[in-house]
Amino acid sequence: MEKFVEFFPGHLAAEALLGRTLGRFAADYPGFSVRTTVEWVPTLLEGLSDGELDVFVCDTRFVTNIDLLDIIGLPRYTACFVCRPGHPLAEPGADSTV
Repeated sequence: MEKFVEFFPGHLAAEALLGRTLGRFAADYPGFSVRTTVEWVPTLLEGLSDGELDVFVCDTRFVTNIDLLDIIGLPRYTACFVCRPGHPLAEPGADSTV
């Protein structure tokens, strides 16, 4: 019987965590297969509500009804977005909040 774990990160969590997390998981659990699906947070919340998912990773700033969920905080990480010169987000005073 195949042993596997499904990992469902939101887009920002996938960018920050996916490579390191999968590498460490593969080293710690060599007999397991890992399936990943990167999805929008509302879709992940719907899957959790419907019982299709047991757990997912996301930026909680995008989650409503947090009081209905069991949330385990992860360590903070620093991320940056890079864009070409002249892009509107590179202009002084551009709204760069995520």
